[in-house]
Amino acid sequence: MADVITAINAKPETIKNFLGIHEYVIPDYQRPYSWGKDECVKLWEDLTSFFEDSKSNNYESPYFLGNIVIYNDNKKRCVVDGQQRLITLNLLIRALFNKCNSFTILERLLYRLSPITGEIIKPYEIRIEHNVLGDDENKKVNDALLNQTIESKYKENYDLFYERIVEYFQYQNFDAKQIETFVLTLIDNVVVLPIECTDFESALTIFETINNRGMDLNDSDIFKSKLYKFSSSEKDQFIKRWNELVQNVAGSGLELKNIFSHYMHVLRGKEKIVDSIVGLRKFYDQSGSTRLRNWEDVMNSLDKLVWGWNYITNKENDASIEILNWCRVLVKYPNSYWEYPIMTFLHENATKAGDV
Repeated sequence: MADVITAINAKPETIKNFLGIHEYVIPDYQRPYSWGKDECVKLWEDLTSFFEDSKSNNYESPYFLGNIVIYNDNKKRCVVDGQQRLITLNLLIRALFNKCNSFTILERLLYRLSPITGEIIKPYEIRIEHNVLGDDENKKVNDALLNQTIESKYKENYDLFYERIVEYFQYQNFDAKQIETFVLTLIDNVVVLPIECTDFESALTIFETINNRGMDLNDSDIFKSKLYKFSSSEKDQFIKRWNELVQNVAGSGLELKNIFSHYMHVLRGKEKIVDSIVGLRKFYDQSGSTRLRNWEDVMNSLDKLVWGWNYITNKENDASIEILNWCRVLVKYPNSYWEYPIMTFLHENATKAGDV
């Protein structure tokens, strides 16, 4: 967590400026895009209701779409919170452009412009760099905003928006001028509030303070990103190991951040640290720390710890019934302090996961 929150700028931007001026990066520690039909339908219904209302009040009240928490990196906006809205907006604009392909303003919101001429680069390059690990997320979002040939959640949402746009225009019996008014209302009177910081830690602090819905970005997402970078030429192997770990943790009743807490205590023991316990990110990121650098050793230890937890909570093993009964009592304890010495003992006395 940042000690000082630096250089925050929060100024509402219209969709025209939000999409048309900036380029975005979805960092590798983020989770994959997850909005589905319900979220897209709700967004579409809100926008069309706003359009109907705006015709009678002269656009006096813009439609507020929500916050997006970002920090700048190499002249691009890195998204800490707001991936779902950002990508969904792009899918909506792409569907609208396909329906109204003479509206070059929509084209300019979707695709990169030449820094020299200000013209759209051909062939098209999208404004979003999607670096989420695994499952070809960048390829899928690129395809949805360029070709619509790969089946994915992105394409499903694009198809939904395109169908809703066609239906709405036909139902309203819009002529060309009314369609133009609809498009201008969307890009000029729908606003987003980018909360802009100069660094990741400050952006994360803001996100964790204001976020009250969706899935939090937690410590394990950050550690996953670091391990991925350290895996170097073995990134495919790391992704396979990580996905297996996620599956094993899901069946254990724990969360990944619990396993990283256990691993912190294993390392504290190895390094003979007796100082007060610090936060997980601070522990793993301390100056000069190499605690996550050997990704294979880390993954082996995490596997051992998941096995250790399952060993003391699973009724179907050959451990002492008395020991297991005591562990099941401790699981009900209001804090987790009891876990650390037991899990450290199991980690150190198992030559590999499942062998004690």
